[in-house]
Order: sequence, then C-alpha cells, then structure tokens
Amino acid sequence: MDNRDCILISWSARDIEGFIFPVIQDLTPKFKIIVFVLNISSSDVLVKKLDSMLNKKIIAGYYITPKVMRGLSFHLYLKRTINLLKNNNISLWLCSAHMHISEKYIADKLVLPETKTICVCNQLTFLFTRNPALGKTLLSNHKLNEELIIDSETPKAFIQNKLRALFHRKNVLRGLIEYVYLKKVIILRYITIISYKNIHKFLNRYIYPFLMTGKFYTPNKIEELTQLSDGSASAYMFFDSYEVEAHKKLFGNNNIYLAGVRKVKKKMNVENKILGVLSGWTSDNFLDKNILAMYVNDFIRVCKLYKTSSIDLRPHPSMDTKNNYAYQIADVLKSRGIICQVASCESSVLEQSENYACIAGFASTALRDVRLFNHSIDIIAFELVSKKYFSEPRFAFGSSDGIDWINCNGDFIKSNIFNTNNRLLISEVITKVYND
Repeated sequence: MDNRDCILISWSARDIEGFIFPVIQDLTPKFKIIVFVLNISSSDVLVKKLDSMLNKKIIAGYYITPKVMRGLSFHLYLKRTINLLKNNNISLWLCSAHMHISEKYIADKLVLPETKTICVCNQLTFLFTRNPALGKTLLSNHKLNEELIIDSETPKAFIQNKLRALFHRKNVLRGLIEYVYLKKVIILRYITIISYKNIHKFLNRYIYPFLMTGKFYTPNKIEELTQLSDGSASAYMFFDSYEVEAHKKLFGNNNIYLAGVRKVKKKMNVENKILGVLSGWTSDNFLDKNILAMYVNDFIRVCKLYKTSSIDLRPHPSMDTKNNYAYQIADVLKSRGIICQVASCESSVLEQSENYACIAGFASTALRDVRLFNHSIDIIAFELVSKKYFSEPRFAFGSSDGIDWINCNGDFIKSNIFNTNNRLLISEVITKVYND
C-alpha cells in the first residue's frame, strides 16, 4: 500500500514535458503523484512517456481529457474521472490555473479544506497582454483604480474602444454610419461569433455543471480578468519579476514566488542557424500581404544579424501540420536567397532550440520558455507583427529581460541580462509550501 501523501497535477499537454516532468522526478520519492493532462496539442510521444513513468512507478496514474473540452460529453467525462479520483486524499494540487471548467470540478469535488493549492503560471499573463494599463498601475505606486479591473477581451470593452475612436472624429454620426457600412460583413461575423460563444458559455458554465453537480461554475471578476485565478490559492509561481509584483498587489496575496527551473546543458557544436517561431492566425493557411511582409522582413533582419542564410520555421502546435502559413513564409524567404524549411512540432520547442544559435519570431510564450531553460541561445521577438495581437508586446513579456527585440522601425534592441539568481526551483517551492 502506498502511504505517501498524494499530489494531483493538472497541466496542459503542450508544455507538461518541459515544466512538469522534471518536477515529478524531484517529488516522486516523497509523494504519490497523479497527473491530469488537459488535451491541448497532445501527442502519441507524450502518452508513451506517461506510460513509461507509470510502469516505472514514477507516477501513480494519469488521465488525459478528450480533445474537445466543452459540451455535455466533456462534463460527463469530468464527472466520471473526478469520481475515480475521490479515492485519493489529495494533499496538494499543482495547477496551471484554477478557474477553467475542469479546474472548477477539481476545486469543488477533490480539494479539501486542508488541501494546499499551488498555481504556476508559465504562460504570458492576461494581465499584461490584455490589460497593460492595469498592469502598469499595479507596478507603480499609484492607488489601484477599480475601474481598470475589466476584461478588455469582453464584447463590451471591444465595442467601447471602437466607439471611443469614432467619437474622436469631427462628424461622429457620419463616421459611425461609414464604419458600419464598410465593416458590415465583419460586424455580422463578430455578432455571430459572440452569440456562439455566449451560448457555449451558458451551457458549459451553467447548464452542464448544474446537471452534473447541482452548481454553477462561473468565474468571478478577477478570474475573468486574469484567466488564471482570483488569488485564493495557497501560493503562486511566476517566472518574471514584474508578474510577481503585479499579482501580489492584485491578489492581495504575498505567497507569490519568482520561480526557476533547471537549465539545459550547453551544447558546444550549435549550428549558426535560426529557429523561427510562428504564432497567431493558427487556423489560417495563408497570411495577408502585410502580415506576411512583417514576418519575412524581420526574419531576414535576424539572418543578417547572425550572418547566416539558414532558417527553420516552427509552426504553432495548434496549426494544421501540412496546411499552414509556415510554407507561405518559407517560399518567400527562399525567393530571397534564404535556405528555409518547415520544421516538425513533434519535439518540444525547448528540446528543438538546443540545436540553434538564435530563436526568433512572434512574441509568444515559446520564447519565454526557451529563455528560462536555455541560456546559451539568443532570443529575439518581433514587435511589429506581435502588435496585431498585443497593444504593447514588450510589456506583455513583463520585464522582457533576456529577450532582444526587432522594434517596429526594424531596429535591433538589446535587452538586459536575464537574472536567475535567488530563485527557488518549482519543486523547492512546492516542498516549502507543503511543509509550511
């Protein structure tokens, strides 16, 4: 019989190998570990590795959600799986968020009053990417303005921003009529998408949870804002100093740690080659001319910086493996004399980056992950193309230390050195919180 205290880990399949597998290795001598995998960009390789860990008794069990994480069938899966997990007395829950549907089930049905919850955020935070004004206020000495605590991604905020721009024009009514006429197809599509999302939200947050548990699983104001948590977890971990300070103030919780990871061993024979990281527009096979030019021009600038004509492009894991715009960018780069091929996403970006002199591209979490694990590679983010998604791409990365930039003017901006001193490893924070 296994008498070790039980840790439940709920994490996305996309980056569980890089962030969580080393943590499991550290903790398994002391804890019984069960892994709950959110099926986001899962692979057969991951399943084989989990099976191997199970056979070697490194983990006590694992569960992988269906690919479609919504709808009645998903809620039925959660109810069934949670009932199976009730046989374990969960002492600590490690999660990447605790406000989404699956996490609401876990928090409601598995987390006991004595269970400690630790939330680890390795993604770009919604606070900085979608609400930079609030993020900057939290980092300043100014008093927090409650009016800034809104989710800028909501339809209300989106419409307010559009109307605000129109009201700055001299003829407001004429401007409004012209805007509606020119954008009528986009407006209708937007209304359709928002209606579809609201129906799904109503079903997945209200109807299905009520049928399964007799409760509604609706996020509160802070959870909507952060898409992470409301500050009620026992502890939090971030990997950027700005994120730590801002969330301490927002959550009113001082148990927030600046965490570190074990660095990969430096390779001595790295090729003078660029790894290009693509993100955004994941469902599109082709980019429009302007966005295509942004990507191509910045990739060429990076190649010139490193005096190389060789670049591999890594599509986003959510893209179709055969039909995606990476091939469109590659064709244009080849026509400019660049040796370019589209790489596979079968291995993690952390592992893949070990073979390159520089990783460059859209301001995505992938760049931050590589910065955290691999200190022997240069990292460059593209500001211009990233502004299509983020109003302030450089602030989206927090301090942005260790990540250089090609700015909107095409200039190269060198960053401050990324400091990893005085950081506890993820497993060390877990042990500390567990023992406190």
